[in-house]
Amino acid sequence: MGKKDLEYENLIVERQKRLTEILGVSGFEDKVVSAIIEEIKDVVDEYWINSNGSLLAVMKGKDEQSAVLLDAHTDEIGFIISHITDKGFAYFTLLGGFLRRYPWYISSSGIFACDSHFYVEFLI
Repeated sequence: MGKKDLEYENLIVERQKRLTEILGVSGFEDKVVSAIIEEIKDVVDEYWINSNGSLLAVMKGKDEQSAVLLDAHTDEIGFIISHITDKGFAYFTLLGGFLRRYPWYISSSGIFACDSHFYVEFLI
């Protein structure tokens, strides 16, 4: 791997890290979408946000036969804390629907809670 390849790979890793560290739980993806727009606005021919809040972008190719579709989620699994007991146990409600089908997915996971005033890490 040459120096330019390594620099390009590092750029991709840094960009991916920056984008995935933005908080964007279901229904609150605005910051993620804005960051993606900043990344793509100078390289796509057009972009827009549809009525569902999805970001769509077009980068025209040489011909229609070589069209490629890229698709990705901008949201992440999220919760709303509904109650915290005197002993510090948190009860929460899911945002989105993924975990209703796969509840074991978060078992023993480290997660965090935040709002505009605080940030707390805890274990499920």
